[in-house]
Amino acid sequence: SGDNTAAIGYIDDAAILAWGNTTKETCKKLENALEKANCWAKTHASKFAPEKFQLTHFTRRRTRTDVQHPVQTTWGCITPKTTCKYLGVTLDSKLQWKEHIEEIKRKTTKTVNALCSLGSSTWGISLLDMRKIYRGVVVPQMMYACSIWSNSGMRGKPYTRKTLDSLQSIQACAARIISGAFKATSRVALDIETYLLPVEQQIGKHNTETLSRILSCQDLPKLLDTQFGELRSRQRASYDSPLYNIYRDAEEKGAANLDRREIIPPFVAAPWWQGPKTHIAPSDEAARSEHDSVTRVEGNICIYTDGSSID
Repeated sequence: SGDNTAAIGYIDDAAILAWGNTTKETCKKLENALEKANCWAKTHASKFAPEKFQLTHFTRRRTRTDVQHPVQTTWGCITPKTTCKYLGVTLDSKLQWKEHIEEIKRKTTKTVNALCSLGSSTWGISLLDMRKIYRGVVVPQMMYACSIWSNSGMRGKPYTRKTLDSLQSIQACAARIISGAFKATSRVALDIETYLLPVEQQIGKHNTETLSRILSCQDLPKLLDTQFGELRSRQRASYDSPLYNIYRDAEEKGAANLDRREIIPPFVAAPWWQGPKTHIAPSDEAARSEHDSVTRVEGNICIYTDGSSID
């Protein structure tokens, strides 16, 4: 990173981000970054795949910005496109996520249609198994990168009503397959009968869990406290980050006590490391009996969670 340029990678997928006042400036920075990456690859026995290179200019301006400016590299000329894909997320040049939502609809619709071949209300696998498959396959597809696309609107505006309606129709279709209900059954009734969390609440749950994971990092909360403090001091902000929108929504709803967060430092574990053996008692009475027998032995160390109600 440096010179208004940042690079990130996950296994064999890498991305370089450059920001500046013009596309000519950002393309020059990308060219320099790619030249450094090429030198690194030669000394680390690595090789890039130029046919997979993608270039997208992220801007909402169209009159004063040359969005067709290419990047010249040793592998050839990389022409810009309106969309690119990284780690399963489709990013469009305006960062309005319409293409990503369409991809979600395509994937989830295909999975829900495949659910029909597994059974119905009178044959095939049971209702509970169908519901388990939906929650384990379709819901993760639907909520993938939800913390980004559901909080990327200008001036804190969330996802559009059209996006919510599209996702609700997919869940309603799946609920009809699971329960065998009529097509005229309302979406609210289907969610209640199949014990499925409504899409709008599912988005809020996913965002809150994402915020909780980020705030539990060791060094990131200090940076976020500074960022949030600067954003609070501004009376009118033209754009707020998705993370700040989630943070503000959690504060307004009182969904979490953000001032009493637990910091969980990361650590490196060997591949052969195994965690402690876990045993869950079948009932409350058995748990109390096992607890009393363990505490009677001198030298045993008992660690209690917040849900144990034991101080």
